[in-house]
Amino acid sequence: MTLIRHPGHVLFASLLVLLAACSSTPVAGSIQPRIPDQVSSADWEQDMQRFEAGDVTAPPPQDAVLFIGSSSIRFWDTLAADFPGVPVINRGFGGSEIRDSTWYADRIVIPYQPRQVVLYAGDNDLASGRTPVQLHADFRAFVQRVRSDLP
Repeated sequence: MTLIRHPGHVLFASLLVLLAACSSTPVAGSIQPRIPDQVSSADWEQDMQRFEAGDVTAPPPQDAVLFIGSSSIRFWDTLAADFPGVPVINRGFGGSEIRDSTWYADRIVIPYQPRQVVLYAGDNDLASGRTPVQLHADFRAFVQRVRSDLP
């Protein structure tokens, strides 16, 4: 499997499985997650502007798989080669937390209308003191935010 060769192999693969399991949980019709305080760092504004400028000079592919999250995504330099024949977009911004991806979804998820979203985040959240319960709520809020514009 291509993902297993990426740095952070086992943790990355494990988190993808966990996130896939969580994302299959229906959002509508169940207890809605509390949308976490929408806090983000101004540090990410430079990354957002860099993404937007890059989109103007080299528009991202249509119907792509969007990879979003922290440094494990940001530094995945072989992403396109690891998924040959699959249009991919890398929107990782190092050090980010799940809440940051939710906060910036209007700028780095929704405009691309991706066919799939792969989110890698959580380790920075835990390192900053957030609990697994908070991460679960943050992830559900991310899914809810994306699905509100991209059902």
